[in-house]
Amino acid sequence: MITDELLDRISELAQLEIADDEREAVKADLESVIDMVEKLKRLDTDGVEPLGLPFDIGRDALREDELTEKSDKKASGEGVAETANDAESSADCIETIDFGTGLIDGAPQTDGVYIIVPDSINRDDNSTNVESGNTKQGQTPIQARAEQNISLQPDTKDDENIFISKNYNSSSGKLRIAVKDNICVKGLPATAGSRILKSFIPLYSSTAVELLESAGMQIVGKTNMDEFGMGSTGETSYFGPVKNPYDQTRVAGGSSSGAAAAVATGGADAALGTDTGGSIRQPCAFCGLTGIKPTYGTVSRYGLIAYASSFDQIGPIAKDIKTCAQILDLISGVDEKDSTTVHRSAPELTQAIDDLSRDIFDDTTGTKEQKNVKNAPLIGLRIGVIENLPKDRTHPDILNAMEKTCDSLTGLGAKKVDISLDYLEYAVSAYYIIACAEASSNLERYDGVRYGHRAHKYTSLKDMYKKSRTEGFGEQTRLRILLGTFVLSSGYYDEYYLRALKVKRLIAQEFDRAYEKCDMILMPVTTGYAPKLGETLKDPVEMYQNDIYTVPANLCGLPAVAFPVKSDKPYSKEHLPIGMQVMGAGFSEDKLVRAVYAYEQLAK
Repeated sequence: MITDELLDRISELAQLEIADDEREAVKADLESVIDMVEKLKRLDTDGVEPLGLPFDIGRDALREDELTEKSDKKASGEGVAETANDAESSADCIETIDFGTGLIDGAPQTDGVYIIVPDSINRDDNSTNVESGNTKQGQTPIQARAEQNISLQPDTKDDENIFISKNYNSSSGKLRIAVKDNICVKGLPATAGSRILKSFIPLYSSTAVELLESAGMQIVGKTNMDEFGMGSTGETSYFGPVKNPYDQTRVAGGSSSGAAAAVATGGADAALGTDTGGSIRQPCAFCGLTGIKPTYGTVSRYGLIAYASSFDQIGPIAKDIKTCAQILDLISGVDEKDSTTVHRSAPELTQAIDDLSRDIFDDTTGTKEQKNVKNAPLIGLRIGVIENLPKDRTHPDILNAMEKTCDSLTGLGAKKVDISLDYLEYAVSAYYIIACAEASSNLERYDGVRYGHRAHKYTSLKDMYKKSRTEGFGEQTRLRILLGTFVLSSGYYDEYYLRALKVKRLIAQEFDRAYEKCDMILMPVTTGYAPKLGETLKDPVEMYQNDIYTVPANLCGLPAVAFPVKSDKPYSKEHLPIGMQVMGAGFSEDKLVRAVYAYEQLAK
C-alpha cells in the first residue's frame, strides 16, 4: 500500500513534484505496478546469486584515464581563462531553442514521425558556436547553429508527418539511414523524445553512427520515439505519437516507433533503433519490418542516451534481413569507449547469408529457383517451440501465424523441438523492476543545471531541480522513475530489486537449458495487433504485460530477430502486419539471420 507518507518520501528521493490533484492517480498506478511484480515472491530465491550483466566481459570494467596536456594544465591552475570561456559556452547550451518551424514549440500533439535532418550541416565543427556574422541579434550561438543546420519542413505527401531534408541526393547510391533520437549524431538535436532534452545538441556522434558514416552510409535524420525509450506504443513522446503507416488510428509500436515508420514509408532505407525490452522488435512487428536485437555487448553504447544500461542495445531496422545484417556487421565490435562491448567470434552475418544463398539458388543459371528438396537449407537446425506459451493472453491470429511460420521453417529442413519455459511468466515483473531501477539512476543527471530544460520559476536550487524534472519528464517517465526509486530505497531493496536480479539468473539458466535442446526459439513478438491510439496508455500494467515475448531476450542478453509473417495480401487497415521472432543463444546471430533469410526467400 502506497501511503501519502511513502509517496512523499519517494518523490523527495526522485526529486519530483506531485501535484495534489495527481496524488491519488499516481498512487494507484504505482500500486498496480507493484501488485504486478509481487508475483516474484512466489519463487524460492534463497541461495540464488543475483545476475548483473548477462555475460562475463572478460576485461576490466573500468578503463584507465590518461592525463593529457590540457588536463595537466587545469590541474596545475593554468588555463583558467579558457575554462571560464568553456563554462560560458556551456551556459548557452541549456537555453531553450525555438526552431521556428512548429516542431518543438507549439507542435500539435498528433504529430507523427518526425525526422530532424541535416541541411548543409558541417559536422567537422567541434563547437556549439557558429560564425558571429551568422548569429542574429538576441540569439544564443546554439540557437543560431540549430537554425542554420536543421531543416524541419514536413513532407506533405506523408500522412505520418515525416520530416526529411529537401536537398537529399537520392542518386548517391548509399543507404539512407534514419537514427532514433536517443542516439547521438554530432550537430543534430538528441531529444530522446523528451522535453527535458529538447535543446540538447551533442558535440560528438555515437560509435555506431561514426562506423556507418565511415562506411559511406548517409544519415538522413533523427526519428521520434517514446520518451527515453519508456513505452511500447510510440505515444509517450513529448512531440506527439507516431502513427502506424497502415492505419493512422493505430500505434506504430515502440519505443523505436519513428525509426520503424520511417523505413516502412520509404523515408529511409534502414534505421538504427535501440532495444531495451523489445523496442526494435515490436515496432517491426506492427510495421511489417525486420529488425535485430543483438547479443548484449555486440554494439557499443557510447553515444546512446541511457534508459537501462544492462539491457540497452543498438540494432538495425530494415525491410529485409540482408540489409539488417549488413548494418550490424558494420557497427559491431569492441569499443574502448564502452567497457561492456565484447569481441564477436561468430562469422560475419552477410557472409553467412551469402553462403546460404549459394546453397538455395541455382548458381549455374543465375535464377532464384529452389534446388532439390534434399538440399533444404535449414536441415540440422532445431527450432524450439514453447509448449506453455501464455495462449490466453495472445490473439488467435498471432498463434495461427506462429504455427504457419513453424511449418514453413520445418518445410525448409528445420526440426521442431518442444520446450517448456516455466519462468517465462515472471520475466515482465523482473524486467520492470530492474529497468526502472536503472532508469531512476540514469535519469538522475537531468536536473536543469548542465543541459536540458530548466524551470523558469523556483525558490531555491533544490526547488529548481524538482520543478525542472517535473516539467521536463512526461507522465510515463515520471512513473518509472518513482517505481525505480521505490525498489532501490531503504527497506525495499532486498524485497524487490535484489530478488529481481535473482529471478533474472533463474530465467537465464532456464534459457541456457533450453538451448541445449534447440538452436533457436520461435515465438511471437506481440500478443496482438497494433492497438488503437490511446488504448494502452490508460493502463500501464496492460502495456507492460504486452512485452511478455520480448523482455526475456534483454533480461538474458540474448540475440533475437523479428521478421514479418509472409502474407499474400498487401498491408492495410483490414490486413495489418504480424511479426514473429527467433531468439538464440548468445552470439548466435549468424544462425538467426540464416533462418530468417531462408524464410524470406523460400517460405510460401
